[in-house]
Amino acid sequence: MGVLLSGITQGRSTRSVAAGGAVVHQVVYTPGAFMPTHAHRRANITLVLAGSVDDEAEGDLFRAGALSVVIKPSSIEHRTTCGARGLRTLVVELDAAAEKRLCGTLGMFRRCVWMSGGAMARQTVRLWAGLREGLEKPSSLIDAWFAGLPDARALHPEPPAEGRAAGGPLAAALTELVLRGGAGVHTAELARSLSIHPSTLRRLFQRGLGVGVMARARRERVRRTAERLAMSRESMARIAAEGGFADQSHLCRDFKRETGLSPGRYRELVQAAAGT
Repeated sequence: MGVLLSGITQGRSTRSVAAGGAVVHQVVYTPGAFMPTHAHRRANITLVLAGSVDDEAEGDLFRAGALSVVIKPSSIEHRTTCGARGLRTLVVELDAAAEKRLCGTLGMFRRCVWMSGGAMARQTVRLWAGLREGLEKPSSLIDAWFAGLPDARALHPEPPAEGRAAGGPLAAALTELVLRGGAGVHTAELARSLSIHPSTLRRLFQRGLGVGVMARARRERVRRTAERLAMSRESMARIAAEGGFADQSHLCRDFKRETGLSPGRYRELVQAAAGT
């Protein structure tokens, strides 16, 4: 399979590796880049490393930031707008055989799915870090990535920012969490703001996202921290204090739990990726 990305994106591929039915691209987009309605010839799984993006597909608009992941089937039409600070991504394009295999064994690629953090993000961060560090053969890293992908039933899609599923209590709760950055959120307070019982809110989160309210809050703190690590040289102590963590050690524990990397390593890799 050849390099496919250049024909369907305005992004600049800074590194591409092909192995085992996949081509993995590290891609940088300029601030505000707009890609009108288009479709990819190959299915892909894309991890947002830094920046933000609005992506409209299948009648829904998704707004995504650092550590968001999207699973896109081949030939699905969508249009994309990058945020004011640009966008850095890791794109894993799959050949037709790999798409068919993952569709059959894991139930993937039956529709477009956006996720915020979680198992898919952690698995793909590890692939990206391994390729950046160059300590293992790319074929081994990609094989391990394939082997560790979760079953589609274990994935919990984000509700869209706008579209068919917008407006429900879970979407509203997520919006509230994002606006607060996950810091200082309490289940009872959030439930009151939505005029529902705390147990109902917990049930909605668990059913819709596979995590509890406070786990979601932790994930949002980590995602916002990933963005600050990528886009600044602020001290870890300051990021921890302003990001809702008890201290720098708390930040390091939660960040590694969600991504598999220390915050310092993530910053080093993502800032290096911006220029190579």
